[in-house]
Amino acid sequence: MDKTLKFVLLGEKGDDVVVSFTRSGDNLTSACTCEAGKMEMYCNHVFQLLAGKVAHLVSPNEAEVDQLPAMASGTDVAAALEALILAEAALANAKKSVATAKQQLSKALHD
Repeated sequence: MDKTLKFVLLGEKGDDVVVSFTRSGDNLTSACTCEAGKMEMYCNHVFQLLAGKVAHLVSPNEAEVDQLPAMASGTDVAAALEALILAEAALANAKKSVATAKQQLSKALHD
């Protein structure tokens, strides 16, 4: 049985954008009416909702955002999302390492 959730978010230009998620079998798809979404590119609106962020949500269905992880479970989206989360954590750690290395270099240059 197919399940679709739709959300309205405030877009970057102050306009409303509509984001939908549809689970059909073991497949989860999303669509967004923003320019990036229309071109099937990386869309912050989709990723904000997948991360549980509702700061820009305009529609009154905030509680339905909590259903997205269950909708993604067992799909290729869940695996790709997990890979993204791990990559973002690695990036954050790398940035900390770079900052530390810069501090050490600066100290070495001035002692």
